[in-house]
Amino acid sequence: MYLKKKTLITICILLYVYWIFHDAFHSPKDHSLTYFNERRETLKNTEIILQSQPKGSKVDKRYYDNPQPYEYDFKNLINEPVLCSQYEKVFLLYTVRTIYSHLDRRKVLRKIFQDIPYDSFSKDIVVKHVFLFANTNNYTTESLIREESRIYRDIIQDDFPESYGNVYLKTLMAWKWSVEFCANVEYVMVLNDELFVDQIKLLPFLHYDLSQADYDNKFAFCYCFGGRELMHNKLKKFRKLGEKMLYQGENYPIYCHGVGYIAHINVINKLYLASLKNKMLMPDDVWNGVLSEKLGIKQNCQNHRVQASKYFGSILKSYWKNPFLVAVCDHDNRPEAAVPCLQGIYKSVSKLRNNSNVHNRLQ
Repeated sequence: MYLKKKTLITICILLYVYWIFHDAFHSPKDHSLTYFNERRETLKNTEIILQSQPKGSKVDKRYYDNPQPYEYDFKNLINEPVLCSQYEKVFLLYTVRTIYSHLDRRKVLRKIFQDIPYDSFSKDIVVKHVFLFANTNNYTTESLIREESRIYRDIIQDDFPESYGNVYLKTLMAWKWSVEFCANVEYVMVLNDELFVDQIKLLPFLHYDLSQADYDNKFAFCYCFGGRELMHNKLKKFRKLGEKMLYQGENYPIYCHGVGYIAHINVINKLYLASLKNKMLMPDDVWNGVLSEKLGIKQNCQNHRVQASKYFGSILKSYWKNPFLVAVCDHDNRPEAAVPCLQGIYKSVSKLRNNSNVHNRLQ
């Protein structure tokens, strides 16, 4: 009797140990990592075809005849390598170009990014975000950035100088990081930190876009500009960068304004791969138009879903009349207005949505 009891106990212990090890080596994270690696390998092995210059193109001929290759090889200083890969799938990734002094903007944006709709399509989706920094070469500021990273775990930093002239590098950084560390994402939004995003409306909009046949050969959301003569050569902030840093020619192509655009990860990957064969220039958003034309990617203009104004009150009034997806809170280079605008719209829109009398109207 004693031996039977001892044998039974031994069997139970062995079964328990087996269960522990089986769970450890066959967890959901294991499956998610497999999917992540498969997606990343697919993206890595994508072959792009750059088209010849189409009839009626606004792009200067030199960018077709003599493209300059480029390699983005800056050292990574701060990273969150498992931000996406810890999940099987991520639906939307925000890659936000920011600078350290915009801490208050990031605080508001972190709240906005946490708002997930309760509809049947969105309740279980994963939305992630990262804030993109360059190197300030200031010991105190760098210490503060590292501390913010330790608290929020949402900062990516690469080792190139933090400056307006290097905004195009942050765009490349956003594309590259998305492909390498968030390969399991569906959509990527590249945006500046002055952009208010109505995520409650955006996610259903993207669910619909994903159902379209050409979702991976167009931008899902583009605030279209361009198609006219050059303007940046008249602005001091561009002129001081020097001609070698600037887009040349007589006219702009149609492009997605850099304040914010969204595309499927397959499109982001194509843009990144094309940028390695066509060195990017400033203004960086004009360059997404050049690359899009060479790749045959459509812009999908959604200007009617964007609100831009110098005044917060005007933006909110427009929202009441025609709810938009995004609002520019630094219109006409008024950075001091960005935080009050972001905070004001976020609080007001939240109140409107919680009001049962208007809730259905805003859906």
